[in-house]
Parts: sequence; structure tokens; C-alpha cells
Amino acid sequence: MYLCGEGIDEILIELYPILLAEGGANVGTRGKMREKIGVSFRMTNPRARISRSQDRGKPFSALGELLWYLGGLNTLEFIKEYIPGVLF
Repeated sequence: MYLCGEGIDEILIELYPILLAEGGANVGTRGKMREKIGVSFRMTNPRARISRSQDRGKPFSALGELLWYLGGLNTLEFIKEYIPGVLF
């Protein structure tokens, strides 16, 4: 299957109904999901590669991870405050 769109959101909007109709059930580390094997896509605007369809607070966790790396830390005490809900 090949999908083409200007950005990732346009492609995802086209892909979601296909996943619901044809996607196989699977269980990952974050829970149940649906997957479609063998999908490729092309974005005509590569700058539109960040999805704006859902806000999950990732900038905050990404900042925490950056500070963790830059601080040269190897303990979980610092980073676990930035990624709530993850069991260590």
C-alpha cells in the first residue's frame, strides 16, 4: 500500500479508516493497537512531518530527556519526573 500527502496529518487521516477496516490487532508495550504491514508513504512537504493532531505533552518530556543527557546522568530519579505513567 502506498499513500501520498502533503504532510503526516494528511497521510494519517487517510490511513486511520484503513487501519480500522483492515489493520491487524496487536499488543505492544503501550497496550493494544492496530497495525498494517507493508505501508509506505511520501510527504510532498517534508517540513510537515510533525503531527499536530494530538497533544501528548511530548515537548516537556523531550526537554527533560535532553537535560538528562546533557547532565551526564545515568539514574532514573531525574528522568522519571518528566515521563509520568512509565514504570521503571
